[in-house]
Amino acid sequence: MLKGIYRNKPDFSGLDVTQLLQLLLLADRYEVCKVQEAAAAALQAVPAASWPWQAVLDILDLPQSCADQAACEAVVELAVDRLQQQLGDLDAVWTDEQLQRLLLALPFSALLQLLRSSKTRAGSENTVVYTILEWYKQQPAATRKVAQLKQLMEQVRMQHCGQLYVSTFMMQDELVLKCFSVRDLAVASLCASESAALKDAKHQLLQDYPSWAAPARPNSKKEPSVDWSLPLSELQEAMAKHLESRAESNEGLISIDSRSQVLQGQQLSLKLRVRTMASDTYLGIYLHVGKGVDRIVRVVYRLHVLGVNTSQSVVRPESRYISQGFADGGMWGYKQVVEIGQVTSWSETESVLRGKGLVHADGCLHLEAEIRGVW
Repeated sequence: MLKGIYRNKPDFSGLDVTQLLQLLLLADRYEVCKVQEAAAAALQAVPAASWPWQAVLDILDLPQSCADQAACEAVVELAVDRLQQQLGDLDAVWTDEQLQRLLLALPFSALLQLLRSSKTRAGSENTVVYTILEWYKQQPAATRKVAQLKQLMEQVRMQHCGQLYVSTFMMQDELVLKCFSVRDLAVASLCASESAALKDAKHQLLQDYPSWAAPARPNSKKEPSVDWSLPLSELQEAMAKHLESRAESNEGLISIDSRSQVLQGQQLSLKLRVRTMASDTYLGIYLHVGKGVDRIVRVVYRLHVLGVNTSQSVVRPESRYISQGFADGGMWGYKQVVEIGQVTSWSETESVLRGKGLVHADGCLHLEAEIRGVW
């Protein structure tokens, strides 16, 4: 710092990113513009892709007095670009546990910049609401600030939320209700279904919350689906229970559940059921909606049991997608997706599955719910 003060042209090219960032903050504190400009120039000379992630977060969390300086603007812009590259597709983030940890650990200023960016992708604005709420819940109770929650929620582009999501989830969520009144959310529900009418009427809330009428974000590059690789060992265990219980019940119904995945702000999972009907055993596949507040969800989807070869795949329904409403915690699907037949042992069951080309090289059945929309 002192060397920089007494040199006409400070040269910090030998310092690493962390040292340069510390120098930038010191120069801002003591208002030494010459040092600040040189430190910022040295930071720009280091490829942003090589910056430590913590340095990226620290730059995005710079004091406003520093971030607003002309010398720092380009540095902040590089950090925002790096943030976009890592976390800029929100739907993709919620399918990757490592990315989820990075997102939930963001400082408030970084998340705010991510949501304000016109580049941030989301398949639905429901995902944005879900992201804000999950981030806030992860903050230590002692440091949670409702003012920050409100500022984040003001970035929601309400006309691109699902109308059911607003009217049956947001209107009951205690954190959302810290940000908007019930009356506001009633208008938000209308905004999600009849935004043109609100714009024509020049409704006051569209002036209070300009983001409500903002254009849709770029769509996620992540194809929405619930994917499940079910090991044969788990199916074997379920089949053993089925064969044992079949002596007591004609169906011998046994279920296996996949882990939940977040798609467009909603937790979804797959359920496989083994049952016997009229002496033949079948595998049934169902889409299951996570339980939370009392709400209604509409999902457009179809179910697949993927074959080793495409021609061996089983699809329900075969030629179209189904639009199905779900009550909270509900499920819907098909009882007779894969016919196993009249089997009395696991070895017979495995033989049938392999004969149908449904057992993959990893020793799993591959199941999928192909999603076309969640409301």
